[in-house]
Amino acid sequence: MERTNKKPEKEAGQPCRPEEIEYLHALNRLTPAGRKRLLTWLHVRTYAADEPLFRQGEPALCLFFLLSGSLALEADSRTGRPDRLKIVAPGQACGSAALAGDAFYGESCLALEPSRVAVLPQTAFHQLLAGQPAIAAALLQGLLEETLDDWRQALRTYSGLTDHLTRANIIV
Repeated sequence: MERTNKKPEKEAGQPCRPEEIEYLHALNRLTPAGRKRLLTWLHVRTYAADEPLFRQGEPALCLFFLLSGSLALEADSRTGRPDRLKIVAPGQACGSAALAGDAFYGESCLALEPSRVAVLPQTAFHQLLAGQPAIAAALLQGLLEETLDDWRQALRTYSGLTDHLTRANIIV
């Protein structure tokens, strides 16, 4: 089943200002000049509470950086209720599947409250990769570091749970 963006008017947004991207974790590796160049490819969108940014299975066309508000990443489950994977906080990114080429989003993203995001379309990333490879590489490195931080946090959270269950003889 092919899904399309139901809100084409949201494709474009307002220009992004330098102060809006100052605290984005995935951009930590960019120089000030690199951040300034990246601004030409970013735009800002706003989402209302309960409005989806993207749905699981849709083509991954944009990378999102949360400027304000909060987002939930959720995956479809067999129970019919989505499994909440993560709450995205301001400064964090989501939708990085868009940078992997012809990929699909592996989860859905929903605004939990009115939220503002900076958007990097996949086509803009490809232009960035071709014309400014150092900026593209720094962005990818920053996204990888953010992903590793998430993974380490999950490991700390769940390793304690596993240890507790093992001591209680729940896991053999």
